[in-house]
Amino acid sequence: MADFHYGESAPEFVPDLPRGFRDGEGEVVREVGCLQEVDHERYWNCIQLIKMEDGTEEIRAGYYSESGGWANKPLMLPPHAFSDLMDFADGKVY
Repeated sequence: MADFHYGESAPEFVPDLPRGFRDGEGEVVREVGCLQEVDHERYWNCIQLIKMEDGTEEIRAGYYSESGGWANKPLMLPPHAFSDLMDFADGKVY
């Protein structure tokens, strides 16, 4: 059973904001997420606001794992946790 903890501050294993996006194409400027603890591994499942070099903004979702860094993959959360994360993100990221 996983525990989920929602917040606007990433855990210590995630690099501080702002952080680079695609080798200089933009910068992650804001994010919210939920810290998921499964067995002995922690994941920061997050929704990020990215300011692109041309001034436009984009949103992406993915996760950081404590042992592996960023994974540009779909969020794999139980429906209730995904819904709670979307509700938590509303107005904080976009």
